[in-house]
Amino acid sequence: MPQAKKQLRLLIVGLKWPAETFLAQLFKGLLGRDIELTVTSSTKPSQEWLDHPNFRWLHTPSWDVSIVSRGYWLCWLWLGAAMRSLLRRAWSMEQGGKSKEHGAGSVEHGGKSKEHGAWSMEQGGKSKEHGAGSMEQGGGSEESGGGLEKIRERIRRTYRYLPFIGRTWDVIYFPWNSGAIDYSELMGIGIPSVISCRGAQINIAPHNPKRRRIKDELRTTFQGASKVHCVCEAIRTEAESYGLDPAKTVVITPAVDIEFFSPARNGEKPENRLRIVTTGSLIWRKGYEYALTGVYDTLSRGIEIDFSIIGDGPERQRLLYTIHDLKLTSQVKLLGNLTREAVRSELQNSHVFLLSSVSEGISNAALEAMACGLPVITTDCGGMTELITDGVDGLTVPVRDSAAIAMAIATLSEDKKLRDRMGRKGREKVCTEYSLESQIDQFEELICNTATRAEHGAGSREQGAGSRKQGAGSRKQGAKR
Repeated sequence: MPQAKKQLRLLIVGLKWPAETFLAQLFKGLLGRDIELTVTSSTKPSQEWLDHPNFRWLHTPSWDVSIVSRGYWLCWLWLGAAMRSLLRRAWSMEQGGKSKEHGAGSVEHGGKSKEHGAWSMEQGGKSKEHGAGSMEQGGGSEESGGGLEKIRERIRRTYRYLPFIGRTWDVIYFPWNSGAIDYSELMGIGIPSVISCRGAQINIAPHNPKRRRIKDELRTTFQGASKVHCVCEAIRTEAESYGLDPAKTVVITPAVDIEFFSPARNGEKPENRLRIVTTGSLIWRKGYEYALTGVYDTLSRGIEIDFSIIGDGPERQRLLYTIHDLKLTSQVKLLGNLTREAVRSELQNSHVFLLSSVSEGISNAALEAMACGLPVITTDCGGMTELITDGVDGLTVPVRDSAAIAMAIATLSEDKKLRDRMGRKGREKVCTEYSLESQIDQFEELICNTATRAEHGAGSREQGAGSRKQGAGSRKQGAKR
């Protein structure tokens, strides 16, 4: 009889829960494909997630707690890791030493850390040899401080990785580059891994003087990953400059739920004033000041517009000052964070979506606007020109060019037929090229292929090892003759 298909087990690492909407949609789609998802986070997911039969939660306690709490969690994690390892070893002995489960890798306690290039709990337990020795020799000297720092780092490292000891998965997925960097040693334990490259973590973070090491960290994680997913061609090109092997890359664009985000049913909007909307965190790279200056220039031409900004963030006070300084308090509203339903309502009741970013991959917010039938005015940063065809489904303008933004707004304000035509084209594009179902198909294929290649590679290595053993046996027999 044919064997039943084994369920693929996917570990997702480096998330802050609740996950961003676009990631939550992807995870739900993968759960629906009968993939077992284990999500790691310090925050417990909602009961809706925990009730799904294919969903697992692995608690990874935060380091940013009191020393007493750290001590409690360290003891608890260590006890759990020891028990899991003992049980796995007992099971392995019963199975005749064949500890592989589903042909995947597992995170074992101790022993094989040098072989895998991962952490060593045995070495972590020997911190007295490294730290205490320095303290004895140096007392309060710099050597002592260095020894204490090494001990502290070993404890933190152990605290981070203990939850994974004695567990096994088929593929590890890092939705963010930062997660791959924080948990880079998981890529050395024999389980294939996939990293996603998105926007700012590739095209901004490496240029931050406070994060000088990130270029080397990106290079290291790219080397360790089995596959690397990029959200657009522009991000792939940027990532290649930090050592990404083009042969490892797969471009899977963001996606939108075209059933949820759709044009208003009545299709009629008030035409007395042009309503412009944008969505995004209030952070510098969204370029809101250029948008506000563009709105000011448009109003100076006698064109009546309203501008709504959905989102919140550290730049809120600065934007409020700019709005007041430009005397735009009657025309510009900061709406803060809204529910998904409220965001859809704002999009459906607007005429134009404006993206003034200085850095993007492909904007999920722009995809939602296009799905709702809005023409998009966007800067030509990152992968936005891959999404928007100038003059077809929107208008593209140079980065940091308020005058060009004002001109684009004026063009769309004067021509309702142009707005409607661009809105229809945009909706058609996202329905055919950026649907959520298509994205889930591509991710499922990426994850399954990554697991399959790893299994075939392991099988080839075992066959090779067997051939070498047979060859060695033949040579021994020949020597005896």
